[in-house]
Amino acid sequence: MEQSYPSCLGVMALAKKSGGATRLEETCAKALAITPAPSYTLVKRLWTAWEPAPAAPPRSLGDAGFVRGADYYADPATDPGPDVERAAGQETGQVSAREQER
Repeated sequence: MEQSYPSCLGVMALAKKSGGATRLEETCAKALAITPAPSYTLVKRLWTAWEPAPAAPPRSLGDAGFVRGADYYADPATDPGPDVERAAGQETGQVSAREQER
C-alpha cells in the first residue's frame, strides 16, 4: 500500500507544472482510457506528449436561437403579412394573391 504513495505524489506534482490541473485531467483521462490502472510512467509519457485541444470557434448569433427573421421586421403598414390578409379575405369573401399561391 505504501509503495503507491510516491507514484501518487509524482502524478500530483505534475499539476504544479506548466499546464496545471487541466493538462493533468486530460492526461489522466487518456491514461484511464488505455488501461484501468495506469502507472506513473504511462502518465508521465502522456504528459510529455500532451498538446492542448484546439479552441472552439466562437458561436454566431444564429446558434443562440433568439435571432428573429426578416418577417419580424416587416412594416405592417406596407406589408400586413399573410395572417392579416387571410383575416381580411374571410370578412369580405375575397382571396388574396398570396392565398391563391398556396
